Amino acid sequence: PAAAATGDVPPAGEPLRHLAAHRAGRILRLDLRDVAAIVLEDTIAHAWTATGRVRLGRTLAELEPRLPCPPWLRVSRGALVNLDWVDHLAPLFHGRYLAALRDPPGLELAVSRRRARRLRELLGL
Repeated sequence: PAAAATGDVPPAGEPLRHLAAHRAGRILRLDLRDVAAIVLEDTIAHAWTATGRVRLGRTLAELEPRLPCPPWLRVSRGALVNLDWVDHLAPLFHGRYLAALRDPPGLELAVSRRRARRLRELLGL
């Protein structure tokens, strides 16, 4: 199909290169490189970029298998992170961490103990 050839809507199962996001009655096309994280907020997935957050029309379960790893990694039940945007990890307790992103300022994601080892491996820490 023509849409698949342009990369706009890859066939089911193929990795995504873009996300469809909703803001102010519009549907935006986000390049995955411009997305720092995808976070579940009140059962709705939102993409965080350097300029803020936008609502997505898909669930984390739908997105996760279609996002390339690396740079994408699920760090908790409610968050996927783009490793290229991780600034540093701050240790918490019981093997958990906070992943601080370089943008948007102040965005920190809790990393579950179960997923912390893989995150550290992929970041080379």
